[in-house]
Amino acid sequence: MSGDCGFTAFVELMLEIDAEPKDAFFLMVKISEAKSDRDIEKALDFANSVMGGFGVEVIRGDTWGRFWTDSVVVYVNMGDTYNSTLSYVPPEDKWYFGPSWGDVIEYHSYLLPELFPSDEE
Repeated sequence: MSGDCGFTAFVELMLEIDAEPKDAFFLMVKISEAKSDRDIEKALDFANSVMGGFGVEVIRGDTWGRFWTDSVVVYVNMGDTYNSTLSYVPPEDKWYFGPSWGDVIEYHSYLLPELFPSDEE
């Protein structure tokens, strides 16, 4: 999957969306210091404002994560399924910078068996 949780991917995403440098810096600080569910929520809300998104959205599944209970992916809605965005995957406690939320869902299809049935059945 293109994009990841590294610094380079974060910088590339911020350049792609033409973020103000100080906003990008503060967003990186918020993400790196996010330890609690509330911190993560604040970081995503701030990302939405920095990125000019259409709100923070959640894809739910049958999993039980520590953040928003059954959330599989929480992401900044950038207006299209395959636009680059910032995503958080609660079951893995991992951030993704750059891939679209559609790409993140496809990559993590094992978390949504109802949408991606196994060929083994």
